[in-house]
Amino acid sequence: MVNHGISLEFDSSVRTPESDISGTVKIDLSRVKDRGITEINVSMIGELRTAVYLKSPKTASAVTTVESRQGGERLTLVNHKINIWKAETFDGPSLARAVGGILPFPFSFRLSGNDEWPPTFEQVTGEGSASMKYYIKVTGVQKNWYKSNISITRPFNFLPLDQSPPPSISIRPKKVWKKEASIRKGLFVHTAARAEVEVCPSKFTRAIILTPPKVSLPGEHTFPICQAIPIDVRVKGISKPYSSKKGSNGTSGYPLPPTNPEAITLRLFSFTGIRAGAWYTTAKQDKGLVAGFGPPPNKSFRGEWGKDISVEVGTPLWTPESPSQIDGEGRWSQEVLFCSSMTINCPPCFKHKYLSNSYYLQVIVRFSGLGNDVVFETSLLKITSGIFRERVHAQPIDLPVEFPPSYGEVLDDREEA
Repeated sequence: MVNHGISLEFDSSVRTPESDISGTVKIDLSRVKDRGITEINVSMIGELRTAVYLKSPKTASAVTTVESRQGGERLTLVNHKINIWKAETFDGPSLARAVGGILPFPFSFRLSGNDEWPPTFEQVTGEGSASMKYYIKVTGVQKNWYKSNISITRPFNFLPLDQSPPPSISIRPKKVWKKEASIRKGLFVHTAARAEVEVCPSKFTRAIILTPPKVSLPGEHTFPICQAIPIDVRVKGISKPYSSKKGSNGTSGYPLPPTNPEAITLRLFSFTGIRAGAWYTTAKQDKGLVAGFGPPPNKSFRGEWGKDISVEVGTPLWTPESPSQIDGEGRWSQEVLFCSSMTINCPPCFKHKYLSNSYYLQVIVRFSGLGNDVVFETSLLKITSGIFRERVHAQPIDLPVEFPPSYGEVLDDREEA
């Protein structure tokens, strides 16, 4: 019990639309009366804040902050309040429920089925900042206007529902992206050798990325958070054209594809749109390596990072340039297949008038030689909660979503002016 005589207890697990939020406010009656508190209210609040940072064209260090907030301070999307205690109407017999002078008052809120509320979110970059926070707030109102009210605030995390289950992969249209690249022998020595890279989230969809990169993603596909998504990375080194006589002896060189997963990097990036008043900006943020590719992020991952990636190295293959001219020119090639899985533990994508967020993958494949890294980005991925309406129940959900650490801590416990 804190010294102002009011405490709050409730389960701060992840909530979804139509979830219940129940808890108990405990009141030390003698302490509350001594502090002159006349009533106690409990509120459920969802608050969106945005800020765009504008850098002066003359002085890069001069930064102006423009904030968009309803009422001049913030945009409140959810605000439900109930009164649980008033000194003037307090029923004396209720003291029978008190234990050691502490009286419990249970409360309950029901989140609506509104699918437009953003998930719990927070991001701060050089371009702007934004947050969407949900919390329970207990307010003890002081009798004297010149005294500060008592305020206790505790957060909870919110995830929206998936609008509908994903349709069959076989009926989805495909989108294609292409990019040309070549492999060099030296910094200033260009050849006709090239590399091909293919990335396939194989269980849920298929994305093909070639160098020349060719990206093919089924349209309207969704990636659910907190679920392992099998992903294949296919790397192929292809030589420049050789005559059949030279090529058939098996000694012609070609760009050797990497066989170590640390030579491949898959990074997840967020792409956020922030609006504040008349100002709008976009911001990118690195969410880290995924699927076990690349070097371990830190020492604690050593021995575990990438251990589940399987590697299949193909045999060198000779392919004629023209099937009708078997004795003409051809190319040597070799293919390496990496099979892994990625799990996305970030808040899902969303779009609001003042704030939107989505994700994409950056792929880097390192071939030997200076300047031979193959780098490209996927299109924006549609990442969802993976929670469908028919599975919703009133109880809180336990999901390993990586919300900012501060969301699991006390937001506020003070006397406010």
